[in-house]
Amino acid sequence: PRRTTRKIAMTQTKRDLADPTDQTEKETELKRSKMAVEAENLKENYEEKKIENEEKTEERIEFQVPIKYKGEEYKVAIELGDPEKSLEKLMNGDDIVIKREEISIKISYPISKPFSLVLKKDKEEGFTRKFLAKSITDRYTAMYQEEEEEVGNPGHYELMFNRKPSNGSYGIWGHDLSDLVLHSMYKTKEGVYSLGIDS
Repeated sequence: PRRTTRKIAMTQTKRDLADPTDQTEKETELKRSKMAVEAENLKENYEEKKIENEEKTEERIEFQVPIKYKGEEYKVAIELGDPEKSLEKLMNGDDIVIKREEISIKISYPISKPFSLVLKKDKEEGFTRKFLAKSITDRYTAMYQEEEEEVGNPGHYELMFNRKPSNGSYGIWGHDLSDLVLHSMYKTKEGVYSLGIDS
């Protein structure tokens, strides 16, 4: 797609530049081509995330928050952009959900430079659901803050809501922190944990 974009730009003639209407159409075409490339990049990252999800085992820990809307009760995920209220109402937060001394959680979305978050149990018996949720949300908050302090806020794509990628320590792409929700975590076949993060 990038070759196509350059070809369109190079084939503009003097006549094209002389005609304001035609020039506008050319600029629109270039913009759409660039957007197509950007959308394809987002799609590729989504496919990588999908493959990773398929490699997860059946061991799953849910993070659910009850809310009421028009008299009906619903269960929603934790909002990473504003986690405090969600953590206060987290269902079964005191339950021991992992009986181990230490675990490793892979942080891979939405970033291009994955890393591991290593945690030690918060109770004698193991890890509580609320401790896991707070540790994960705290790390995501710190990750976005560190990236912005390092390279600044890249802004968003024109005519799109997606966050532009930033070339910092994490390589955050596609989404602001306020776009993301944490709904679960899984134990992979390799023994590490992966997160259920949606946007």
